[in-house]
Amino acid sequence: MKNFLTNLLDAVFLDESTYKALQSAPQPVPEPRVCQLSARGEGQAYTHCILSGGSEHERYQALRQYTAHADAPVVVLTSDRDLAAALGMRAQYLCSGYDPLCGKTNRQASILLQAVARDLGLNGSEMGFVLRQTLEALREDNGALSLEDFLDTDCASLCQKQFISGDDAGAEVQTLAASRALDDFRDLLARNIHGSGPGKPLSQLYGPLTVLLLRSEAETILAFEDLLWTLEERLDAGINTVVVLDGMCSYLTPKQLRQLYKEKQPTLICETDLPAMEEAFTAAVSGLSAAMFFRHESGAKNLSNYAGSVKRAQISNSYGETSSESEWGGGPFGLFGNTTKSYTKGMSTVLVEEPLIRPEQIRNLGNEEFYYYQRGRFLRCQF
Repeated sequence: MKNFLTNLLDAVFLDESTYKALQSAPQPVPEPRVCQLSARGEGQAYTHCILSGGSEHERYQALRQYTAHADAPVVVLTSDRDLAAALGMRAQYLCSGYDPLCGKTNRQASILLQAVARDLGLNGSEMGFVLRQTLEALREDNGALSLEDFLDTDCASLCQKQFISGDDAGAEVQTLAASRALDDFRDLLARNIHGSGPGKPLSQLYGPLTVLLLRSEAETILAFEDLLWTLEERLDAGINTVVVLDGMCSYLTPKQLRQLYKEKQPTLICETDLPAMEEAFTAAVSGLSAAMFFRHESGAKNLSNYAGSVKRAQISNSYGETSSESEWGGGPFGLFGNTTKSYTKGMSTVLVEEPLIRPEQIRNLGNEEFYYYQRGRFLRCQF
């Protein structure tokens, strides 16, 4: 109505040339709302983001956007063989292109391997002394440390080699009770890390986009602990890194996710249905900056609970009717009966707490539709 009156007044009071020029001028087009996960938010040094649910294609699409706009090198840990190709990069396999022990001192390598042992439920402190002595012996023999040498050398063979060379003290260390725990740890890693060959430390693999394909729990934890180490080193040097964990929450614990957040680097956790992983979801949403939640099945209720509830007014109307009859008192001369009717009407209002987003709304999202979370608010959006 307002536009109609404005046009009418313009037509009446403006001269013809001015009116035609005004009508032909391009009208401003409202900009669409940008709902894209970012490594840096406005006024923020880093963000913690979540990408969850939907189809593989939808997650790939959002991941491509995220990595393409990252303003620092991106390291992706994934169990998805096709992800690297989808991101436009060839996956750098852990066994052929990456060696977590390469370039580390004996002490650094020992601390790293003990942390991995603890994460896998082994007693890392008990075998710590034997581990350090083993790494030192391997470095003396080979001139450098490598994961391949560590996995291929057991305590018995190392003991025999040191005894023959006249190193009785070193040989004795390899016979301690803790050496058996070290062999068990080594066997566990060897079974879960396939292939061998020369590799580089993670810091040397960094390019615009580095994808590590991890296929077991032990492999994932080893790469994750090395990643934490490398992030700390790079942060001390003033270098930022963007971390993407794709399908890793089935291998990593909530404690490890919180460890990653403490590094204060941009992170993106991507899962098929993260809200269904209750403990991991609780850790992941700690300090959450932004998220894209596509269609969910098992985790729909947990996501609905996270979105919260809202109090809405519920109005109840009530109606009533009563009637009474008397034998006398109505009609001519009061000879007939009388009927009296009364009506009542009432209305009451109460506040009822309802989910902000119902689980069925999350389950019934269409293709490329998602709920975008930012600054405590949820918006229903579409690519």
